[in-house]
Amino acid sequence: MERGTACIVDGDAPRVAALSAPLREAGWLVRTAGTAAAGGSLLREVPCDLLLLGLTLPDADARMFLQAVRREGAAGAPALLLATREQVVEVAAALEAGGDDFLLTPCAPAELLARARAHLTVSRRTQELTARVRAWGQVANLAALDALKDDLLATLGHELRTPLTAIKGALALVLEEETGEGPRREFLELALQNTDRLIRTIGDLLDCSAIRAGGMLLTRESFAPLQAAAAATAAVRGHAAAKEIALALGVPADLPLCFGERGRVIQVLTNLLDNAVKFTPTGGRVGVRAANRDGEGLAVVQFSVTDSGPGVPPEVLPRLFAPFGQADMSSRRPAGGLGLGLMLCRAIVEAHGGQIWVESSPGAGSTFAFTIPQVAAAAAAESRGQARP
Repeated sequence: MERGTACIVDGDAPRVAALSAPLREAGWLVRTAGTAAAGGSLLREVPCDLLLLGLTLPDADARMFLQAVRREGAAGAPALLLATREQVVEVAAALEAGGDDFLLTPCAPAELLARARAHLTVSRRTQELTARVRAWGQVANLAALDALKDDLLATLGHELRTPLTAIKGALALVLEEETGEGPRREFLELALQNTDRLIRTIGDLLDCSAIRAGGMLLTRESFAPLQAAAAATAAVRGHAAAKEIALALGVPADLPLCFGERGRVIQVLTNLLDNAVKFTPTGGRVGVRAANRDGEGLAVVQFSVTDSGPGVPPEVLPRLFAPFGQADMSSRRPAGGLGLGLMLCRAIVEAHGGQIWVESSPGAGSTFAFTIPQVAAAAAAESRGQARP
């Protein structure tokens, strides 16, 4: 059985004692701190496999603490939020700030240990995968490592998708039977939302595997840019509302039709919008626009997603669209993620014959833009004997 180091940062001394005892009995090394200041020092000094964090600290709340330590790169370990049944709103805010899961307290020791083992297993498997990715350029047998990585992605995706789909179905049934309002319903909704998030991540893993195995096949059709942008905006509206972020849709209805797979273009827009909301502070702004452009002699529609977030450091920009490009992005780590989404966006856009890029600087927000060919341009290219993009 895997054991690790657990750091408990919580101002509730009785709860710290109640959590520490079963972890220590199970063989975990436990370190504790009662304030945000002491917790920050602890995480900088002690390698941590699991962070158990109280929602309210004497000198800060969990959201502020998580944002600070993630930004410093002091805490890459999974963060398990310690909550009571009355703290649903606080839990949601802390999850947005970088929390990975929550635990209702008081809880049974068996539940605590099961959660701790699960997060430790996922964390160490992720570290192993990241280490292998980083080592690809340092070994001779790159083909064998590529094959191993592809197999690992596919296996991990398929193994996780089935139980998560079952969990989602069970949660939906329980939620449907929950007639009352209050903490119970809110926790069920929160669990269902995060299950959906995990399933989307699994979809990203499987898409990555498919792309590596043989490229991406598209079913092309004509569609209106406004239609695609409106669908993507609707998909992230709830996420934006939870953070009080203003969503602006600035896509003219009279733009030329795009030519490509509508669902895939919506996937790109949704991914970019979801990232923008994720990295934008509460009360910020996120917008999606589209315009008619000429792209290297081919008429295109250019989509742009802009946010008022912290921006991206210049040294990070070159690897944003690479697989696992977020792995070292400590300044953007508060929102979590494997860094696969942008790689998928690039693959989808390039499969359409378009381009994708980002313009950003620290403190000035970010704009992610990409192009999709217009119907007329694609038809003209085909009439000239060129392959459609």
